Parts: sequence; structure tokens; C-alpha cells
Amino acid sequence: MSEELFDRAAGPVEKALESAGITIDDVDKIELVGGGMRIPKVQDVLKSKIGGMELGMHINSDESMALGAAFHGANISTAFRVRKVGMTDVGMWNVGVRVKEMEVEEGGGLFGFGKKKKDKKDEGEQEEEWNKRATIFKELGKMNAKKTIAFTHDKDLNVEIVYEDSDSLPEGTERSLASYNITGVKDFAEQIKKKGIESGPKVTVTFELSGSGVIRVIKAEVQAEEKGMVEVEEEVDDDEAEEETVEEEDEAPKEDTDSEEKEAEAKEEEGGETEEESKEEGETEEKEVEEKEVEEKGEEDKDEDEGEDAKKETKAKPKKKKKKKKTIKVMKEQTKVHKEALTITTYYTTTVTPYTSDTMKESQEKLAALADADRIRHELEEAKNQLESKVYSIKNYVEDNEEELDKVSTTEQREELVKLASNTEEWLYDDGYDAGLDQFKEKYKELNTPADAMFFR
Repeated sequence: MSEELFDRAAGPVEKALESAGITIDDVDKIELVGGGMRIPKVQDVLKSKIGGMELGMHINSDESMALGAAFHGANISTAFRVRKVGMTDVGMWNVGVRVKEMEVEEGGGLFGFGKKKKDKKDEGEQEEEWNKRATIFKELGKMNAKKTIAFTHDKDLNVEIVYEDSDSLPEGTERSLASYNITGVKDFAEQIKKKGIESGPKVTVTFELSGSGVIRVIKAEVQAEEKGMVEVEEEVDDDEAEEETVEEEDEAPKEDTDSEEKEAEAKEEEGGETEEESKEEGETEEKEVEEKEVEEKGEEDKDEDEGEDAKKETKAKPKKKKKKKKTIKVMKEQTKVHKEALTITTYYTTTVTPYTSDTMKESQEKLAALADADRIRHELEEAKNQLESKVYSIKNYVEDNEEELDKVSTTEQREELVKLASNTEEWLYDDGYDAGLDQFKEKYKELNTPADAMFFR
């Protein structure tokens, strides 16, 4: 009796392999989820389809689906912060778009329903209807995606998002998802025509497949390019005038040629020395002069070498010529883009539609009423439990602390308090079964006031 169902058990496995473009030989491990994994016959069918590979049954198959759904919900939510789970959701079916000129009734319709006015090529002959078709989101494509279509047209448009034909699309599924009237194209076309712009208006419509699987038009624009010659200023080299620039050469260090003459004149001015003293001093000075000359000779050679190097470096630098610039006016082709956002109006022709503002308000009120009923129920249960606990607490306290209470109360007062507690208990399980919150609060006050006064004393 279940043979046909068992034959379908391996279908999802085969479809998954086909979608991924792999074979079972490319798979390392298989893990089963779902309650069906417990059925031995299902396990046998799967093993026969996957070449006898061992089936993995290491997780709680029932909880895994709910847990995965919860984590995926947290992933795509902006209200929760969780560690991201590595899963990419995909759209299950091909989604297409149908674009045609917006239909307008003779008297003007709210959403453009009715017969469309058509221009005539010749008398008695109507122009062929303009339309475009395209697949914007393919089967098993990633969610959180955007697609844009572009075309040239000069009339207002009607755009419909639909499910395309697919073997996997459940039978009876409504094909139309949403429809949009995009207006402003015609007015834009007339404006650019008046400006003498020859290029026709280019319309771009952007679609979004959200992480929740909702497909909608998020933006529509129209633009046209205006090309023309404009006069612009431009800097060019001035070939008639050149300014020559030469780097300055470093001067070579001068030798001190007058030093010996100055020393000789200084000696003649001093005078008063004997020949012997001069001779002795002369011999001593000769040695010092010789040593000094050797040191000065080394320094002079060094300075001369450095000077020569500096001269060579200076001579090696070439002269630079800097050309002057001048500004001239030239004619150049320039493209100016005229762009305008279009008006998008949404409407639905299917039975499954988003909430209207009235329906949304009604649902919010319904949810608020349910939440209020829950709150009252919780408060009622709490008041009932509080009253019941007080009844038992008073009876036990009077019985356990009779000697202490005898010092601050009479026997009649204690008996009256216990009787009040018993009567409250009877009311609680009889008339109090259907009592309201206010009645429970009143009964609690009647019992608690005399008891608190006695116990405080």
C-alpha cells in the first residue's frame, strides 16, 4: 500500500545532487533528519539509491529542523545577535517579469485597468503591442540578491512579477506575485524631445529578492544622454617662448696665498732679538714648521680633492629648459545625462495579498486584546493562589503559636479568625471558581487585615 510513497523517498536526494552538479561518489557523508529516518523501509530505499553508503543518524532528527529554523531566523533578524550559522538560503522557483505599456481606461482608471488606447499606424490598423519578458531570479539562486533590467521606451509601463513554468512548482500555485504601474516615462520623453535630445529615454527597473523570499520592485529610473560641442579652456605648451634655467656651480675653495707675507711683516715689527737667540729659536721653529707644513699639506691635498670632486659633480649636471604654458579655448564633445526617478504604484490581482492598513490595524488590535487577556489570566491565577496560600498560612500560624497569640488576643478572636479562613476556603472552591480579579482581591483584604493586626501584636 505504501510502495509509491517509498519510491518517492530518494527524490530529494537525487534533486539535491542534480542541483549541486555532483554525483553520489563526490559525497563523503550523509546525515538523516526528519521523523521518516526511523522507518526501516525508508532507510533501505535510501541505501539502494546511494550505493550502499552508510547512513548517518547522529542527531535528534525531530529537533534538528526546528533548531535550524530558529538559528536561521536569528541570522536574518535585526533584533537578535547570535553567532552566524553557515547557511545560504535559495529561492525555490524561477521568477520572471512581464513589462508592457500601462493600460489606461477612456475615463482614466485608478490602476490603469481597462482597454488601452493605441496609436494607429494607418487608418483601421492598430500598432502591435509592445512587451518585454525576462527571467530575473533563477531556480535555486541565492537570496538577498538584486537584479536590474534596462530598455529604451517612451511610454508609462506596467510591470508584473510572476512565477515561471517549472516542474517543481506545486500544482495550483498562483503565478502572479505583484504588479506595478511605473509612471513618469511619458512626461520625461516629452521633456527631452522639447530640448532636442535625439536619444530615446532609457528605463532601468531594479528588483530585490529579500532574505525572507519577498520579491519586489525597489527602484525605477529613466535617463537620456545629451551630446553636444562645448567650449572649454585647456593648457598647452607655448613653443614660441622658452625660459632657460641653469643650476649655479659651487665656487672652489680659495688658497690662502697671503699667509706667509703677513707672518714676515709681523716678525720685522717685533725686532730686538739677537742672532744666537734667533738661531736657536729658528732651529726649533724649523722643526715645528716642517711638521706643520706636513699636516697643512695633507689638509690642502684633501681640500683640493674635495674641490675637484665638487667641480666634477657640478659640471655633470645638465642644463634644464622649462617651457612656458598658455591657455587656449577649444571645442570638445561633451555628454550630459538627464536622470529622473519614476513613480511606482503597487497593486495585486491574486487572492494572496499583503495586509492593507485597515487589516493591519485590525490584526494589531486583535493581538493587543489577546495579550491583555493573557495578562488578566495571569493576574487572576496569581490572586487565587495568593488567597489560597493565606488561608493555609493563617490556620497553621494560629495552631503553632497558640501560647504567644494568647498574650495578645482572646480565644474568641482566634476562633473567629480561623472560622473566617475556613469560610474563605469554602468560597474559593465553590462560588470563587468563576469569580473575577476584583472579588479575589476583596476576599484577600477581608482575611488579611485582622490576621496581620493580631500577628503584628
